[in-house]
Amino acid sequence: MRSVIIFRGNVGRLVARAKCPVAMLILATTFLAPRAVAAEDAAREIVRRGTLKDQLNWQLARNFTYIRRTVERDLDGNGQVKSTEAKTVDVSILFGERYRRLIRKNDQPLDPSDEDKEQNKLNKFVEERQHESEQAKAKRMAKVAKEREKQREFLREVPDAFNFKQLADGVVDGKPVFVIEADPKPGYSPQLDEAKILKKVRAKFWIDKSEYQWVKAEVETLDTIAFGYFIVRVERGSHFAFEQMRVNNEIWLPKHQHQTFAGRIGLIKKVRMDVDVTYSNYRKFTSDSRIISIEAK
Repeated sequence: MRSVIIFRGNVGRLVARAKCPVAMLILATTFLAPRAVAAEDAAREIVRRGTLKDQLNWQLARNFTYIRRTVERDLDGNGQVKSTEAKTVDVSILFGERYRRLIRKNDQPLDPSDEDKEQNKLNKFVEERQHESEQAKAKRMAKVAKEREKQREFLREVPDAFNFKQLADGVVDGKPVFVIEADPKPGYSPQLDEAKILKKVRAKFWIDKSEYQWVKAEVETLDTIAFGYFIVRVERGSHFAFEQMRVNNEIWLPKHQHQTFAGRIGLIKKVRMDVDVTYSNYRKFTSDSRIISIEAK
């Protein structure tokens, strides 16, 4: 029986005419490998451009306030829901940093006790910031800037951490998107300690074709990942996903996040969770905004 290998175009005809299996392999490698490399480079460039846009979004996002609703479902070993808790938080900007105030629990207004706690926490925050020295303020803002820079550095490692494969284009929310798969690149050496987790995940990206914005992404863990000197461990097979949306025709911001994971907190407590987060009511923050009163109304 004679084996027949079919490739498209002139390369296919050259390979098919080669009688020697070794010659067939050499021809396939010589002519097809560069095309595969070029395709991967193109996919990597799309991801790289999306990363740059995401970093720009991150800078502009500091000017927006929003509402965040988180639903945490505690699961048993079979994946069945044991308990559910929902919290809605108003995220504002006070003294140059984000301030999160709980406004609803399980989709109900706070009871008087919880309302008092939130008001007391706000009063304390404002009191501390109003009496903060210039030196203390500079130190605090430097810490915030350092954390932001770390997150940007992490994103900058993404294009180098994976082998990319561009799939057929798709459509998300009516927008044409590139669809790209990402598998860990063997031998990848991260520059940032936090980026070591990229060696243990695979991902899939949906990137807007006109603006190169990350419309959607999904991540799956391929091995156990430890955070904070093994204080938290996330097991293999956990899934994380997020979606973004265009706001005010000027920026893309988070729309939805969903996580399903199993792991441990410390050495004893096992957890299995389903966490769903939605973002809404984005509002542009103005620099002349000020606190009128910090007393409960």
